[in-house]
Amino acid sequence: MSEQMRQRENLAAAANHPPTAAEIRHDPFAYLSYEHVIEERLCDLLEAIADALPDGVSPVCAKLAVDYLQSRFPGHIALENEIVFPVLKAARSVNLSLGHAIKQAMQEHAADEDTAAELAEALTAFVDDREAGDANVLGYMLRGFFEQRRRHIVWEESLLYPLARSNVEAAEVDGLGESILHYLMQSNRIVRVSG
Repeated sequence: MSEQMRQRENLAAAANHPPTAAEIRHDPFAYLSYEHVIEERLCDLLEAIADALPDGVSPVCAKLAVDYLQSRFPGHIALENEIVFPVLKAARSVNLSLGHAIKQAMQEHAADEDTAAELAEALTAFVDDREAGDANVLGYMLRGFFEQRRRHIVWEESLLYPLARSNVEAAEVDGLGESILHYLMQSNRIVRVSG
């Protein structure tokens, strides 16, 4: 099995194990961390694609990566920007550090969302017509994106989420869990009801 196919399977396996609704209610950050695991597997797939350039790119793997870049990734950004961050900013005990961290995250999200759209377009064009695409440019775009997203995930997991947990009271965490579940139901995202 090729490295691309292995990473494709890892991505699919990670995506098939969301936290339960009860787990999200108990710890809303569990769902965000779950999405980060999926995003890390996407980065692994993008790296395998970059390593296979120019002649070894699997169209099936590239299509899956494009699907995630165009749907799941913007969905994660929207969840944080539209649901999570407003709740955190409205928390009674929010401090200046958390406010700055949220602002930084939103700036990175905007840049990364634009890059993801460009990358999806470039990857699609390369797979559709390898003669028209520049493998070096595509490789540079792939590596720039997955390296930035890996750094961003580590930063959110090690700084932003712990800072948020320490600044948000229990009632606000409960509300955040319900808001996340409502968003997931509205956007037809799959959540397990029980373990």
